[in-house]
Amino acid sequence: MLELILVFPILFILLLAVIEFGLIYAATQYVSHASRFGAKLASEEPTAGLEDFNLSSGGSRLRTQIDNYLQTVEMGTGACRVILQHNVLGVSNPLQEDTSAMPCDCDPPVSNLPALEEYVRVTVCVPLEGNVPDLLATFGFSIQDRIIEESTTFHYEN
Repeated sequence: MLELILVFPILFILLLAVIEFGLIYAATQYVSHASRFGAKLASEEPTAGLEDFNLSSGGSRLRTQIDNYLQTVEMGTGACRVILQHNVLGVSNPLQEDTSAMPCDCDPPVSNLPALEEYVRVTVCVPLEGNVPDLLATFGFSIQDRIIEESTTFHYEN
């Protein structure tokens, strides 16, 4: 009985850690897929529509589609930041971000897009708080203020 009393808290913390790690991994996969989905949408958008595809003046069409996907996989908070970068010739606004969303500490990738052809890159940032239960906060391992950031680059198809 004494052995169980001594070992049970450690086993309980390990169990919670495994569960939380699995939930974080699943959330990362969902955000990664949302980034790929957004890059696919942007790569197929006509040149005229790409001008304001992720700006509030254009209806934030990219962000809306990504948030709809995240809600279908039950990530209720949606994205805190969606960034569209492109190097499509003849289109202004090479860096688009809808600023109407809640702010989060997530910056666009610093690497440049490949220069020889036209590409689009979509970065999706989602907070863990509200999407994954903070099971280990009681034990000093909190996921509060942590953000999942995933980027995908696709070739732009005219």
